[in-house]
Amino acid sequence: MAQMHDHFQNYAELSRGLKEGSDYRIESKSRPSPIAIFAIHGGVIEPGTIELARAIAGDDFSLYIFEGLHRTQAEALHLTATHFDEPQALALAEKSELCLSTHGFASSEKKLQVCLGGGNEKRIAQFITTGFEDVEWTRCPRLPGKSPKNIVNRCQQPGIQMEMSPELRRKILRDPEFKVRFASWIRKQLSG
Repeated sequence: MAQMHDHFQNYAELSRGLKEGSDYRIESKSRPSPIAIFAIHGGVIEPGTIELARAIAGDDFSLYIFEGLHRTQAEALHLTATHFDEPQALALAEKSELCLSTHGFASSEKKLQVCLGGGNEKRIAQFITTGFEDVEWTRCPRLPGKSPKNIVNRCQQPGIQMEMSPELRRKILRDPEFKVRFASWIRKQLSG
């Protein structure tokens, strides 16, 4: 998997070039919780991100999903987090106190890895210090996610951008028990 580059500069351009319902699908669930979980590169764009986002959100955290439906359009459907301005996502971010977004990064290493970005230094440090099972936790120098335009930082406080290795995303897709444990641990970190 190579790092993707945006074909479109914003959601308005993307929605003129591609069709909601046949090329991509949007799911937005606003719940009373102050926490929102985002998967803006779901489906064929960065597989495994939706599945983890849903598991973290459960029935009480708010949830936003942008899901690519056709593998041949995966790259075209990718909008970087700083360009991601789909109206429902912006509305959910604005009403939420804390946001976490699930992403995937490219790597040929066969490791369970998470690198964290976003503007919430306190929460990022907490995730890295606490750790989870055999997952390697680091900061993301290549994908820092610090811009105030990043969807995860448009919430009332800066958020957490969680970039997962291909090996970790495969494990999430293939091992339901692991996914549940991992999601429960993340929920605990967000609620604490």
